[in-house]
Amino acid sequence: MYKCFRESKDGCVVEIEVVPNSKSFKIGYNESSERLRVRVKAPAVKGKANKAVAKALSGLLNAKCEIVAGNLSKKKTVLVRDCDVWEVIKSIRASLEKI
Repeated sequence: MYKCFRESKDGCVVEIEVVPNSKSFKIGYNESSERLRVRVKAPAVKGKANKAVAKALSGLLNAKCEIVAGNLSKKKTVLVRDCDVWEVIKSIRASLEKI
């Protein structure tokens, strides 16, 4: 699971894949893609899913989160500002669902 997390000078970088139009916000780990799978209610229209991902992760991690790559793709790179990798992992593991 730890392959999707890495340290950066600005915080922690997380590799995710987004599933829009879901019934609720959920986080899981996709072993085949080695990415976190983030499900959001918002549709993938005009950046709504991207905003929902950033907002949900920011709330979960109590840190500023921004999508730094993959704005038009389901595979995205998220920067969690000013957070240590292990802090992020600890918070995410508490919410993780097996996929």
